[in-house]
Amino acid sequence: MPTAPQQNEKMSRKGARVHRHSLLEAGRLPVEQLVTFAIREGRRPRPIYTAHKWFARRLGSVFRSLLIGVTSGPDADFSELYYGSADLTGLKVLDPFVGGGTSVFEASRLGATAYGCDVDPVACAVSRLELGAADLPDLGPALAELKAKVGSRLAEFHRRDDDLVLHHFWVQVVECAGCGSHFDAQPNHVLADHGTTRHAFCSACGTIHELPARTASFECVNCGHHTDCDRGSALRGRATCPQCKHCDQLIKYGRRGGAPRWRLFAVETVARGVGTRMVPMSERMFRKATDEDVSQYERAEAALVDAELAGDVLIPDDRIDTSGWSDERLSAYGYGRWRDLFNARQLLHLGLLAKEIALLDQPLRGAVAMAFSDHLTTNCMMASYAAGWRRLTPLFSLRAFRHIQRPVELNPWIERAGRGTFPNAVRKLTAAAAYARSPKEPMGAKSFVDVPTRSRRRKNQIHMGTAGNLAFLASGSIDVVMTDPPYFDNIAYSELASFFGPWLRCLEVLDAREQHDILANSLVANRSRVGSVQRYTEGLGQAFEEISRVLKRNGIVAFSYRHTDASAWQALAEAIARTDLRITSVLPMPGEAGAGLHAQGERGLWDALFVLRHGAGPTPVLQVGELEVADVEAEVEGWLGRYGELTLPFNAIDAAALRRAALVGKALAPRRKLGRSKRIALEEALR
Repeated sequence: MPTAPQQNEKMSRKGARVHRHSLLEAGRLPVEQLVTFAIREGRRPRPIYTAHKWFARRLGSVFRSLLIGVTSGPDADFSELYYGSADLTGLKVLDPFVGGGTSVFEASRLGATAYGCDVDPVACAVSRLELGAADLPDLGPALAELKAKVGSRLAEFHRRDDDLVLHHFWVQVVECAGCGSHFDAQPNHVLADHGTTRHAFCSACGTIHELPARTASFECVNCGHHTDCDRGSALRGRATCPQCKHCDQLIKYGRRGGAPRWRLFAVETVARGVGTRMVPMSERMFRKATDEDVSQYERAEAALVDAELAGDVLIPDDRIDTSGWSDERLSAYGYGRWRDLFNARQLLHLGLLAKEIALLDQPLRGAVAMAFSDHLTTNCMMASYAAGWRRLTPLFSLRAFRHIQRPVELNPWIERAGRGTFPNAVRKLTAAAAYARSPKEPMGAKSFVDVPTRSRRRKNQIHMGTAGNLAFLASGSIDVVMTDPPYFDNIAYSELASFFGPWLRCLEVLDAREQHDILANSLVANRSRVGSVQRYTEGLGQAFEEISRVLKRNGIVAFSYRHTDASAWQALAEAIARTDLRITSVLPMPGEAGAGLHAQGERGLWDALFVLRHGAGPTPVLQVGELEVADVEAEVEGWLGRYGELTLPFNAIDAAALRRAALVGKALAPRRKLGRSKRIALEEALR
């Protein structure tokens, strides 16, 4: 005889279904509350999504809300569902562009069986890591062993007298095309400026001075030279020779001479210590690099040569091939192989560490390898230093391979200080596992509450392949599609993810797939290349055709999209129009929390959310009526009034994007009464 809890669970599971009219379509999702969630998640991200870098992640709290919104009736109590009563057990949820795995992890938490698909093997690895995080073993013993074997060997290369070096500061050295002299491409002469103190260095002798904050210039106490703090020899990608004043683009030096040449000019040190107390800023010291610091690096170079000859390191030697990329600057700056993005001391550390990780047994090896992969972004010569925060800024803080003319090298094993060390990368993964076992949701201004994960009936599945071929799924088998397709030309995910690929392939973590095949099947519209927009539209259309095929007749689709260009919205409309899917609702939804370098300045932070269901057939002509255009204008004005003053304000850029989204929604609506209203081609209306 079943107990009362078992009867309640049985009733709950029986009730998991897609309603004919959802809470989301009824416009009753509390968007203002979602903005509060977004701000809090931006300040304190869910640990599960910090375990490994992915690009343009959407917020976990928003995905959870949307999943509840599309599977609940219009009169449901959202708050009650969000904080525990929502149950998607028995439902199948698909994300055909799974990326960083946010959608499938949140669906799995709610009890659904989650299916993810992505053309990029790194995306698949990240998603599998998140879905399996709750079952990760204790990583502490492995970290201690790796520190003893690798960290101890690296310690001698990160010392200054009796202190430890926290950061090594490098600068690109260029040869003037005008007079042949060599000079440092310094963007300025400031290492840090925080609170009351500015740490600046002499442009002649390199002596470091402590000055009052925002000091404009100073006379060097060592050599008497006058230095302008904020004016270096390189500005906005152009370097000016101090001798002959010849000015040239830094990228041209790369095209002429290959990978950048670097000079060590400063270090930041901390005193040795024990315990777990974080080193305060007042105990961190900037110092000019000495001959001993340079010799120390040269010994690391020699140790790398010996280790490679002895076979003690595991370092990929893959070439960088940016042909066909949307952004070819990586090759243009002279980087020919992926190992060129690291200096010799970094390669020694990474190579020794990778060799030891490869000897671990599964599942430990796979987990630690992913922590190692994430660690790469803070231990390469594309990491910079945030002067105002006095901390390292990792590669991909801006979503690009951004050339850094003054990179910072981290001591990768230091404790009590240092953003991006390997021990911290492993601890992030441990925190992700703890969150997966006991997830929490924000409540009120500061508190969090436990919201247990629902048990599911079937095993989650991540499939590597294109969204245009979902053959691993049967027709009419999916209840909900929740996704975030590529935004036209915004971010070339697979180009960025290729940074991790060579190392993860060495560690046998990735599914086997050639890089050119990955890029050939990635959906990116590069308007400078003939046929690229058409290829994007065709590929996205094939994906929506497959979505339509696998979606149950009563199923529902929800996806977000964002772009500032009319052609991106036209491509989206054409892709959907070839299917029987119809747009039942278009809503603004917070897409990012306004955090990070990529979110600085005036830009849109809201997504357009589309809800789709099966309709009667394809839409042969994309057009809107004048009255529909007027309705859209009124709707957008309403959104500006309702959301414009929120903490994450819906601004003019968001309004322009949502106007186009709403026009696409009108052109692909299931039931339309145009009457005698004048028809306008959608392409014209979007412009």
